[in-house]
Amino acid sequence: MAQTKIYGKVVEVFEPRTGVKQNGDPWQLQDIVIEEQDGQYVNKLGCTINAYKATQEQCNILTESFEYGTMITATCNVSGREYARQDGTTAYSVNLNVWKIEKGDTREVTPKQSKPNGQPATISTTSQLPFG
Repeated sequence: MAQTKIYGKVVEVFEPRTGVKQNGDPWQLQDIVIEEQDGQYVNKLGCTINAYKATQEQCNILTESFEYGTMITATCNVSGREYARQDGTTAYSVNLNVWKIEKGDTREVTPKQSKPNGQPATISTTSQLPFG
């Protein structure tokens, strides 16, 4: 399972979904939509907070804390599955299961390196790389 981080703002928080497992234990999921700016393009990503062990109180905190426009960093697992449509064709879906949310954009900003005269830094070709 792949892992990724999404940096963006919350544009929608849905009501929690609840249910009961076959063994009788309750479960709860929280869906949110994160708007991520990727250069000139804007992506809206539907994510599920993978909260099988979340309590109603924890979901309420999420709903109240991450209002529209709140900048967040969401760490999630990316998974996919194959399924059969009603017409018999095969389709695929991708799931973004969030397991950590932090307020703000947590990307580290590294200043661009430059030479004292303002020219961009160059990469040395004498580095000890393990290939070529």
